[in-house]
Amino acid sequence: MVKLKLLALVAVAVAVFAMAGLTFVDVIGRYFFNAPIPGAFEIVGLILGIAMIGAFPLVTFQERHITVDLFDSFIRGRFRRVRQVTVRLGTAAMAGFMAERLYAAAIDEWANDFVTENLEITRVPLLLVMAAICAFTAVGMTIITIRGLRQPVKGIEKTTIC
Repeated sequence: MVKLKLLALVAVAVAVFAMAGLTFVDVIGRYFFNAPIPGAFEIVGLILGIAMIGAFPLVTFQERHITVDLFDSFIRGRFRRVRQVTVRLGTAAMAGFMAERLYAAAIDEWANDFVTENLEITRVPLLLVMAAICAFTAVGMTIITIRGLRQPVKGIEKTTIC
């Protein structure tokens, strides 16, 4: 599991670096040589999808989503567990919903022969990979929820970062 996490971190880092590098080269080419990279905006958009969805399981499995803890000081004991289980199941449900929507978008684009505007490439493989990552996140969060239910109530700690 550690190797999978490291692989995901490296993939996200490479994607972010590729976006920054492509944007830098495109701006230099555009403003100094009057020769922008064709389709750079589309490529950056596709890489952004990879970076965002690739980081989703990393953030989710560590439960490091941005949170607001206005009422955490009032939540104790069993109610904290109920809140934690509700949040985890809600996260799993949302990841599952995202997976279904990405899969539906891929099928729709495939059925209608949709291609990007400038490069005229299909986004179907990218959408399917993104759907698989979201489905993996949903299943993983469900497993984390089930494992969390086996912990004693007093072992639950605050997991927010704000």
